[in-house]
Amino acid sequence: RAALAEIAAGDFDKLVLARSVHFDSATPIAVSRLLAALADGHPECTIYGVGQHRQCFVGATPERLVSLDKQVVEADALAGTAWLFADPLCHRSDSPVLQSDKNSREQQLVVDAVRAALAPLCSRLAPPQAAEMMSLGDLQHLRTRVVGRARTGTGLFDLIACLHPTPAVGGAPGSAARRWLRQHGDRRAAWYTGGIGWIDRDGDGEVAVALRCARIRGHQAELFAGAGIVAGSVPAQELAETEAKLAVIAAALRQAHRPDYRDGRGEFGGSASGAA
Repeated sequence: RAALAEIAAGDFDKLVLARSVHFDSATPIAVSRLLAALADGHPECTIYGVGQHRQCFVGATPERLVSLDKQVVEADALAGTAWLFADPLCHRSDSPVLQSDKNSREQQLVVDAVRAALAPLCSRLAPPQAAEMMSLGDLQHLRTRVVGRARTGTGLFDLIACLHPTPAVGGAPGSAARRWLRQHGDRRAAWYTGGIGWIDRDGDGEVAVALRCARIRGHQAELFAGAGIVAGSVPAQELAETEAKLAVIAAALRQAHRPDYRDGRGEFGGSASGAA
């Protein structure tokens, strides 16, 4: 409600609020099985796992931040969400929730920000494309591909620096939104909403936004999710949206802990008692 009040006052166009929940297991969480479950359930996503000391950060993200391939730049503007419980028609392109004015405005805000950020680093940007529907289990998102050609000398890290964080995970205007979030207790643990990706020796690569994720430490997991608040947002619906997003990783955790779980190749997904 505080975020909505700031938006109504005209100080912000969007604020992305985040939360986390904890999951406790009777046995150590097997990261290999969890990654296999995510890969089986979400082949359209980037599946990632990053280990550090005695913990691991894993997830299945639908959002590419940017890729660079021989000067061809591609970025995703991903915003606007519908899910099965709130909208039984969410899997249809004419879903009334997904195509609502609120979701369309939220999506266009991200598209405009991504194009504005890339423009100085690109010699050409392709004309705007129409938003398409992207599925992630019971969740549906609006996604627009932004394509351009990088100026000579522009590298992958230059593109990351100008884009991240987009309004899809921070807010708008960007710097003011991030400052407001810090002042109101936003402490995004682990690498949630950070960048996960790769780069080759030629400087080409791809970076995704770390979403639908969890930090695994032994028997415990901390799951992360967020929701974008814009004019017209309803607090109860935004909370329910975070629950739907948390359910993606929670379902994979439950699946990975089934003793009879096999991955998509018909193989057992690792030791059920393997430590993270």
